[in-house]
Amino acid sequence: LIIIFFRVDWDNLIFTSETFNTQVDFIADYKLEGKILLLPIRGEGKCNISMHDLRTKHETYYEKFEKDGDIYMRMTKYIVKFLPDHITLQFDNLFNGDSILGKQMHKFLNQNSELIFKEFQASYEETFGLVFAKVTNNIFTRVPMNKIFK
Repeated sequence: LIIIFFRVDWDNLIFTSETFNTQVDFIADYKLEGKILLLPIRGEGKCNISMHDLRTKHETYYEKFEKDGDIYMRMTKYIVKFLPDHITLQFDNLFNGDSILGKQMHKFLNQNSELIFKEFQASYEETFGLVFAKVTNNIFTRVPMNKIFK
């Protein structure tokens, strides 16, 4: 992870940053049955969506609150934007393990990965934001600001 820049607006509690990763992998279980770009697709198993040379823009908003005489902060909003140079997609067990159909579908998916990624980019960013907000709030709502920022 390379932090390209990090800025804090202390008056409004807005943290803005941009980062770079050579590769970020989203690994999950999947179940598909339908069409992708008009082609039928089905399968169930593990998938890996890899974002290569990924720039990520982060904007986080916080509010202060008092607890037991100490000042804490909690995240109220997180906006994230993924800007990958390119994407690779891997879905295990496509077409119930038919290697010929699976190989052809992977070729098609990866030739069209930018277009496919745009279809689910917003939901990935939203999911990442929810996880990041939960982790951040687990820390910031338990540790006073004066113990984190000096």
